[in-house]
Amino acid sequence: MKKAQPFLFFLLVIVLHTSCKKDESEPSTEDLLAAHVWIGQTSSYNASIQGLNVETDTLNTDSTAIEFKKESKKLIFYTRQPSNGVLTEISQQTYTLSNNDKTISVASVEELLGGEFGYLADSLGITPPTSIDIEKINNEELILKGQFQQNISVPDFPFPVPLIVSYRFVYKAN
Repeated sequence: MKKAQPFLFFLLVIVLHTSCKKDESEPSTEDLLAAHVWIGQTSSYNASIQGLNVETDTLNTDSTAIEFKKESKKLIFYTRQPSNGVLTEISQQTYTLSNNDKTISVASVEELLGGEFGYLADSLGITPPTSIDIEKINNEELILKGQFQQNISVPDFPFPVPLIVSYRFVYKAN
């Protein structure tokens, strides 16, 4: 039995080592990002000032789409005709993916934020951050989320107040 113990230990080490290895066939986050044109589903926003909700909205965004190009590191923004799926490019910019594959950085998030929220941000002088977190990504779905805090001036109020904004974008693979 003593001779079998080293063999069993060696066998256990091999089994543990192979079971802990990452599956090489699993696509990387960047491969998943570039695998599809991502069609907008919903955009959710929540804005609060001093702990009071001032704006909460969920918008249907099937008239938007984004595409990540892996080789050129381009993020392309499209408008989309929901009735026929035709895409029209509106802009593009470069992107970078963080070392831990959890955050995408871009020059501007204006196209992601969209009309209503973009207008609100402009009117209040808000400068959103240029990075957004990847909450979830797989072959069917991409969810991006972000949050920021910025002090804003409120008419007839003696000092700036903190505005906290959270947003979440859900996309499906085309």
